[in-house]
Amino acid sequence: MTIAGCTDYLPDAARIEIEPHIYRVRILYGNLESIKKNGLDGDDFYILQLWKDSEMREIITLKP
Repeated sequence: MTIAGCTDYLPDAARIEIEPHIYRVRILYGNLESIKKNGLDGDDFYILQLWKDSEMREIITLKP
């Protein structure tokens, strides 16, 4: 699995090995207001949590 943002250079992107399976993912992010007008610089952060599941589930989006 490749982990990359839309402006990342794909050959240099982070990679992790995972076995074929059904997975769930939780994406956490914060400090988005720190992003500069160029859309690239800031103190924003992102955390991806990935775990196996037994079945496909509905996508749920939570916003503050």
